[in-house]
Amino acid sequence: MIIDDIRTEWLRVPIHPPIADSTHVLRFMDLILVEVRAGGHSGWSYMLSIDYGSALLKGVVDHELKRYVIGCDAGDIGGIHGRNLRATEYIGNAGVAMWGTAAIDVALWDLLARRLNVPAVDLFGRRAS
Repeated sequence: MIIDDIRTEWLRVPIHPPIADSTHVLRFMDLILVEVRAGGHSGWSYMLSIDYGSALLKGVVDHELKRYVIGCDAGDIGGIHGRNLRATEYIGNAGVAMWGTAAIDVALWDLLARRLNVPAVDLFGRRAS
């Protein structure tokens, strides 16, 4: 199944009253939703930001990683992960770039679970407690 699109959506929730410490005042909680589409199926993940860096998180997926993922086999999760690491080598594949890479990884696992109609936890070997 070939990845035909990746979409992001920025959701912003006000924190009222704001939360403050000695250096920051947090007024919003942001979720950057990441959707990977392939063969009529979608997998989802999100990145959480508390009022800082949300545009960077959305941008790394939209403007850096997306172009390396579209057209890939959605089942090649490890290969896509490696491809994203190589694609971000010169901008630094830790920090913001790793957040975007991880969000795509999680969305791909979710996509696989939805395709197989199983809970994602079953893909990793669910354990009874």
